[in-house]
Amino acid sequence: MSFSSWEDVTYATVERQVSMVMSSYDIVGMNENSYHMLLLGFMCSVGERYQVYRNHESGAGRPDLILRPSEQIYPSYILELKNCRGRNPETVLKEALQQIEERKYTTELLDKGYRQIINIALAFEGKHAYMAAGNARFGFPAA
Repeated sequence: MSFSSWEDVTYATVERQVSMVMSSYDIVGMNENSYHMLLLGFMCSVGERYQVYRNHESGAGRPDLILRPSEQIYPSYILELKNCRGRNPETVLKEALQQIEERKYTTELLDKGYRQIINIALAFEGKHAYMAAGNARFGFPAA
């Protein structure tokens, strides 16, 4: 499998982790906590390049995960996770990206001088993940 961008790699990694690691017993609840914990553990492996913050207040709320680079030459990431709960994944992704913008989750990073900030929405439905970063969408069947 070849990847054309970091988004492809990120999506493929998340999808693989959710489908291979999580048990259907882990994802029975209606919140995204099981997915959150899986990604938190995975993100902690980014080593010294990034600091990972979970539910850290920024702007008018608490994004699920913030990855702040140790050097500003690397981008920062804000991740908002949602459980589809039977809703259309595209709608859920739009709402998550909108939440990042409306609640100004980038505030703390901008205040600290970070300018490369990538907003990522992740939506989960059972053992399947959907991802949006900017205008790119991942996890949907090819048209």
